[in-house]
Amino acid sequence: MSTVYVDRGMAWCTVVGGFVANVLLGGLGKSYSLVMEAFQEVFECGSAYLFLAGGLIYTLMYCLSLVNHLISKRYGSRPVVMVGAFGSCISLLIASCSPNLALWVVAVGFGIGASLSCIYFTVFAVVGCCFKRYLGLANGISVAGVSVGQMVFPSLITTLNTTYGARGGGVIMAAICLHLLITAALMPRHIIDPDAPVVPAEKVETGKSKRKSCKSQSKSNEDKQLIASEDLLNVDKQSTAIDSDKKLQSPVDEFFSKLDNQRDVVHSVNAIIHSSSTLSLSRVSVLSLSTRHVKYLTRGLLIVYIVGKTFGDVGDVSVSFIAPVFGTELALSPTIINRAIAVAGVGDLITRVGVGWLTDRPACVGRRGLLLAVTWIIEGLNAFAFAELNRLYGKYAIITDVNGNVVDSNGKSLLIAFYFICSAIHGICSGTAMTQMVVVLCDWVGSSQLAQSLAVTMVILGLVISPGQFLMGFVADYTGTFVWSLRICGVILLCGGFTLFLEFPVRRLYPSANNHHDNNKGKSIEQCIPVKDIEAQDIICDNVVNGLTNGGKCHSFINSTIPIDNNISPLINTNGQITN
Repeated sequence: MSTVYVDRGMAWCTVVGGFVANVLLGGLGKSYSLVMEAFQEVFECGSAYLFLAGGLIYTLMYCLSLVNHLISKRYGSRPVVMVGAFGSCISLLIASCSPNLALWVVAVGFGIGASLSCIYFTVFAVVGCCFKRYLGLANGISVAGVSVGQMVFPSLITTLNTTYGARGGGVIMAAICLHLLITAALMPRHIIDPDAPVVPAEKVETGKSKRKSCKSQSKSNEDKQLIASEDLLNVDKQSTAIDSDKKLQSPVDEFFSKLDNQRDVVHSVNAIIHSSSTLSLSRVSVLSLSTRHVKYLTRGLLIVYIVGKTFGDVGDVSVSFIAPVFGTELALSPTIINRAIAVAGVGDLITRVGVGWLTDRPACVGRRGLLLAVTWIIEGLNAFAFAELNRLYGKYAIITDVNGNVVDSNGKSLLIAFYFICSAIHGICSGTAMTQMVVVLCDWVGSSQLAQSLAVTMVILGLVISPGQFLMGFVADYTGTFVWSLRICGVILLCGGFTLFLEFPVRRLYPSANNHHDNNKGKSIEQCIPVKDIEAQDIICDNVVNGLTNGGKCHSFINSTIPIDNNISPLINTNGQITN
């Protein structure tokens, strides 16, 4: 596509492209634990370095988002997505053929992470720029691809690993990554907002005007001196002509001309004072104060968002990595684990589309940050519930038949039921958080600063998420179980949720410009700003008015050359002669 209009029909094609990209990205991300488990058997190693590789994917995917944002602004989003598609294919091929763990970590962590960074942030930014009115719904449909990938890819990867082995399955997944070229084909070249304010033609500098300005600046000093001398001569001629006209005027005409000029000046000053009495605060020099309040408020909300999202995403990604492996620790079959991941994907899909549509309602505007905070708190409590499933595993007894095959008891059925419930809650919370990620940031910083703020958030998140994943793997290797890793994830998610509640103190500390305008609405200009900001000398001649009084209730004129207290009639006697 070449040109897309905001909130119009062709803009939904970018949503389709984002959906395809998120199917592959989400499927690989949510199924990474299955790939990690397969290659863990191949290399016969622990979990720490494999978790580190998964963390490096997110680190580079987030940290390179700002670089890719600048590149996409210069060259367009389509070439950036194409590079990501080919890069992910090549990286998976190298990882599948790697002879040792070190090369596998480099290929997966750095190669796939750098490739997916070209796609992940670009898709979010393009969808965010193509929609305003339906941003929540469009973003929900786009990220719903993660849920579809989460439902499809676990069974697909398990089948590929069983049929072709870990390396053969990796080669097939490399070929599947070439479907990201569909997303590249659906990315627009230009995005036009019909409702955006039109920039005046005088302010638009074309190449010709710039060249003309450069030529005018390159004039020689002699030409400038000649022009200045000609202007001085013209001024002298005009002044001499005015003086000659004044000499030809009679004293009576001169008096009445002065009086008429003075009356016009007085009427203009009174009009200015009357209009300035109802002048709002946002139209005068206090505009800088309101702008400063908005700047501080936006900056404070952005800091709260970055800290909260860092905690929330680290915990959410860690639970996604740990939950399938924890199912293996609970002696659950691969079929049960794949079905649990699919159940989480269904909950993820419903919330991404449904919550995205609901939060577009006018009643939800301004409350979406609160929804995101509550979501992360619930997900943190669910992580603690995941960890407590280990107690149910210790209670049920393994019953075997005559041939030695394991027979499920009632205790294990209860364990499977709770495992499905916890997986579904995790999917619902994860989908809600992903849907509200861009929407909340757009509410807090505005659509004009969305791309830049999102890029900064991704960079900071990327620097933290990789050490966090390595910590989870190290704790699991040290303790011999994933229980404590899940508990740490719960604490991190709770911290992220409670951090977002700082939105309300920040808004109270830095009131917005609209509130500041409402508090001063209806006040006179004298009550809003000092009179020194209104220079009377800039409005009228110094010979008539020297300044305005500072009282705010009356405006008197001083040093008037002709008294205005009396009317014209007392100045002319009955004989038609001028009096003093």
